[in-house]
Amino acid sequence: LTEENPYYVTKDGYLLSKDGLALVKCPLSISGVVHIPEGIETIMSYAFSFSEIEEVYFPDSMRMLMPECFYMCKKLRKVDFGHGIEGIGHNCELFLGCDSLHEVEIPSQVKIIGESAFIGTEICKVILHEGLTHIMDYAFESTRIKEVTLPASLKYIGKQNFSEIDNVTLLSDDMFCFPVFAVNTGEV
Repeated sequence: LTEENPYYVTKDGYLLSKDGLALVKCPLSISGVVHIPEGIETIMSYAFSFSEIEEVYFPDSMRMLMPECFYMCKKLRKVDFGHGIEGIGHNCELFLGCDSLHEVEIPSQVKIIGESAFIGTEICKVILHEGLTHIMDYAFESTRIKEVTLPASLKYIGKQNFSEIDNVTLLSDDMFCFPVFAVNTGEV
């Protein structure tokens, strides 16, 4: 790319939007541990698809993950969401095909886990912190989670989540006023 390109720039091997806020594509040779550069706010669709990354760390500037941005990252085993992102995906299959991703921790600043965010992963354990208010439809469908503790801040759980669950711990009696594992009413 040249300086005259009106749409993209490269930095540290990454293809970025011209303003440097969106990571469009990672180098094909990327592997191992990846620290997304500070200042990046968005990871675009398929940016890391089929890469050999094993761990990814988000900067506090991160705000948005586009659909399938980590699609088929077969070696990805750890995701650190940082302290900036408040919503993880929407109708997006972010981690579809990430067979080595067995555990995920959702930090306290995350308010919403979007529709289909972790669908079809091999996640066995999820840690949800206080602050999370919504888990949208299919966010954890077809995962291997058998046990979950739901924070008191949780107000909504969409359909087809935790379908293979053996044990649910609720940290608030207030949650019983909402049909957590019943039919989705469509209200948010």
